[in-house]
Order: sequence, then structure tokens, then C-alpha cells
Amino acid sequence: MLASDSVDAVIVSTQPQFHEEITISALEAGKHVLCEKPLANSVEARRRMVEVSRITGKTLATGFNH
Repeated sequence: MLASDSVDAVIVSTQPQFHEEITISALEAGKHVLCEKPLANSVEARRRMVEVSRITGKTLATGFNH
């Protein structure tokens, strides 16, 4: 899926311990990401995710329905 040019964005709604790896992989593949809360299990993981978003120029958003 991440190699497909027809996919522009992905939603990460897995268990939180997998959010960082999947989100970074998607961002590095050139996809925008909506990651369900919690974004990450630690501040350091969140910082890494945000940094990759900044470097790739892709949007990273956190889903929080209220």
C-alpha cells in the first residue's frame, strides 16, 4: 500500500505501540497520516514522528473525536 502512487494518505488506527513505526514508514513513503490517539507512547516517539513529518513535508494529524 505504501508503494502505491494512488494512495495519498493513510489512517493509523492500530494499537498505540505500533503507531510510531507505521506512521514514520507512511510519512517516509510520501503519505499524509492521520494517527488515532494517543499519537505515541512517549514524548521522544512523538518528537521523532513530528520531525519526520517536518522533514518530508507531509501532514501528520492526530484523530480525537469529541
